[in-house]
Amino acid sequence: MTNIIHEQKKSVKVAQKIAGHASPSTTLIYEEPPEESLKEALQDAGYKYVG
Repeated sequence: MTNIIHEQKKSVKVAQKIAGHASPSTTLIYEEPPEESLKEALQDAGYKYVG
């Protein structure tokens, strides 16, 4: 679901339907950005990533 939300840029609602989750709150845990995305965003902004 993380891939669907972050890499494919689909909505949480789409991911929820694919996963078969009854509640969107179950799917929202996958909306948390992957560590690599955080690292790239900081580096793109000119900050050093310290993970």
